[in-house]
Amino acid sequence: MKKISFIKSGGKELALHGDYLRFKDDESIKDIIISKIVSVSIENISGHYIKLFWATLGLFCSLISWYFLEESIFSTTVSILSLIGGMIFFASFFIMASYNQLTIKTSRLDITLEFSNFNRIKILEFKQNLLTTIAIKNGLLKSVGKRKKLLKYLKSKDFEMYEQLIKPIINSN
Repeated sequence: MKKISFIKSGGKELALHGDYLRFKDDESIKDIIISKIVSVSIENISGHYIKLFWATLGLFCSLISWYFLEESIFSTTVSILSLIGGMIFFASFFIMASYNQLTIKTSRLDITLEFSNFNRIKILEFKQNLLTTIAIKNGLLKSVGKRKKLLKYLKSKDFEMYEQLIKPIINSN
């Protein structure tokens, strides 16, 4: 399976560069240390159901103004504008319903990237690659910390054994 380390949606880009996640939008470029990432999630875009409400209200106002008001230019104009507004909100509801949002949270900022369902597989592969990278970095940090603690313990208990272990490492550099 090919690892995806770069995604682009709209004017925003996310890329993995070693220990950094680079986020680029129209205004700025931000580098985030991967170990500082708190959570990664994919969610539906919230708030698009309000557009369905406005669409229904626009179509309802169009019907009221068309049937119950007098036949005048004002009522016809209100009816046509309500119908157009309702259709725009109705179309935007279906457009927004096909979009999801990738959210990457850190302690300082949240990064959001909106994408359509057509790119869902690519985004899921990027998310999996990011989570794997985070797990590898965290595991490496834990093992280095454990090694430091063991060497410190060995140094305090048996200094000669500590010197035998460290001597080849120092000589190789």
